[in-house]
Amino acid sequence: HEALYHTLNAAMLALFGPTVWGIRFLSVLLGTLTVPLTYLLGRKLFGSLVGLVAAAALGLSFWSLMYSRIGLRHVLMPPLVLAAFYFFWRGLEGKEGRLEIGDWRLGQSSLGNFLVSALFLALGMYTYFAARGVPAILVAFIGYLALFAWSLFRRRWRGFVGLVVVTAVLSLPLILTLQRQPESEARVAELAVPLVEAR
Repeated sequence: HEALYHTLNAAMLALFGPTVWGIRFLSVLLGTLTVPLTYLLGRKLFGSLVGLVAAAALGLSFWSLMYSRIGLRHVLMPPLVLAAFYFFWRGLEGKEGRLEIGDWRLGQSSLGNFLVSALFLALGMYTYFAARGVPAILVAFIGYLALFAWSLFRRRWRGFVGLVVVTAVLSLPLILTLQRQPESEARVAELAVPLVEAR
């Protein structure tokens, strides 16, 4: 298994002990966090009403509620993917912001948004194997921009390069580990059987 969720859950177990809270608190926290992130991304892409409807639907969804109650690593993937897409879109728009914590100030440029997106994409790789397909979605979208929105692509190409490079570099330890331990991919091979037989 990808280790990020289990590492975070170990901290929860150290904090609460081997109890129901120790096992489930991280999932509850992540499931709850997914709701406002859904609103933020929905508002960014389609407006406040769509964001509210999407967040409300997620909050009432059986699957969302179920995974938020049990200690499985799947629940970490949605908030990471939502955050990655949100910051990608901010970078695409050229939004600039400023984070202030006491006397510490961090300016966030368009490139900075792409790099934050890359961080969340890479963290997703350490969460669940399905997250490996998420960068491909953004790369395909970047390819679409190169073909049909060249002026926007030309303005943001540095951010796109940064996104791909940082995601690849941060994912490299996992990639190398999987190459050295191919038996750890047994679950992927198991799920691929129907696709192989369909050829």
